[in-house]
Amino acid sequence: MKTKLYTAALFLPLAFSCGHDGAGERGIDVGGEAAALTYAATVVDEDDSPLDGVAVLCESLQYEPSAAVTDSRGAFALHGLCSDSRYTLTFSKDGYCEASSRIVMADRNVSGDVYVLAKLPPVVVEERIEVTPSALGFGPGVPEIILTVSATLRSAVEWHVTIDDTSWLQAEPSSGTLEPGGQLAVRFTVDYTAVKTHIFQLITVTVGGVTIPVMAEYRP
Repeated sequence: MKTKLYTAALFLPLAFSCGHDGAGERGIDVGGEAAALTYAATVVDEDDSPLDGVAVLCESLQYEPSAAVTDSRGAFALHGLCSDSRYTLTFSKDGYCEASSRIVMADRNVSGDVYVLAKLPPVVVEERIEVTPSALGFGPGVPEIILTVSATLRSAVEWHVTIDDTSWLQAEPSSGTLEPGGQLAVRFTVDYTAVKTHIFQLITVTVGGVTIPVMAEYRP
C-alpha cells in the first residue's frame, strides 16, 4: 500500500502536517506473545522515484528507538520489533519535508508498504535594490560623496549611472556588472571651477533595467 506523507494537514486517514506527527495507524492489532519482527518498506518521491539516504527513526513508548537508512532502491528494514506494539516512524532527508507515520505490528513481519516523501517548497528570493543615500548634497566642505548600491538578485545584471550635466559632476565608476547579493560603490565628485551657483542635478542609477532617481544638489 502506498502512503503519502503530506506537507499540509488534510482530513484523511494516514495524513499529517509537514514536520508534525498526525498520521493514522497501519497494521493490525493482534494479541499474543511478543516476538522479534521486521518491518520493511520503501520511500519514493512524488514522481515515484526511489529515494536513497532517507533517515528513518522508529520510536515507541515501550522500547528503545531504532533507525535505518534507505538504500539506492529506497528500501529500508527495521528489525527486532515486537508484536502487538505501536511505533512512530519519522522520515527525514535534506531537501524534503520531514514527516511521520504510525505503524502497529501484528504477529508477523510486514513488508511492501511505500511512503511518498514530498519535496520542500522552493525558497523564493525577493529581488530588491537599494541606493543610499537617496540624495547627494555637495558644498565647499563636501567635494565628494560615495553612493552605495546593494541588491538581492537571482543573477548578475548590468548597471550604469546617467548624469545629464557632467561639466561639474562626475561619477567613478559609471557602469559595470553587479553580481547576485553584491554591492558597489560609486564616487561622485564636484568640479568647483565649473559651478559657482546653487544648482540641482538629477542622476539616474539603472540596475538590470530598474531605474532609481537620485537628486544631487550643490550649495556654494
